[in-house]
Amino acid sequence: MKKQFVIAGVPISVVFSEQGIIRLKGDRHLWKLMDQDPVQNARLITEKIFELHTTIFKEKLHIRPESVIVEIWGHVYAEYFVLLWKDRLRFRWLNRLAGFVRKRSADIDIGERNLDPNRWFWDLISMLKPVIPPFLPRNISRKAASGALP
Repeated sequence: MKKQFVIAGVPISVVFSEQGIIRLKGDRHLWKLMDQDPVQNARLITEKIFELHTTIFKEKLHIRPESVIVEIWGHVYAEYFVLLWKDRLRFRWLNRLAGFVRKRSADIDIGERNLDPNRWFWDLISMLKPVIPPFLPRNISRKAASGALP
């Protein structure tokens, strides 16, 4: 079930394919929100995802919110760094790796531990959530190597 909601005037698209699994669209709208305030907006997106999941499936999503927030940051900023460096990579295998990372970062698959093989990683990294924000780049949509939003 596809849903759209608005955070700070920006539309965000999510798909609830089944209970415990959500796909967040990693498009230019999400990038715009990360430009504005990555900490506050990732928290607001996460809260809305949890609220919609409960409304749709009548059951709470069994993921720690910090894990979802860090996963959003991880996907957006992985793609950002790949775009920033893709034209500077002189080795074919590095360009292929960059393409792989960009493709995997485009949509953010968020799932409960028993449905998402990567949940353990985001749960582990989420312990660093308090120290991550100062390292998040600003104005990512204007600095992308491609010169445009993804």
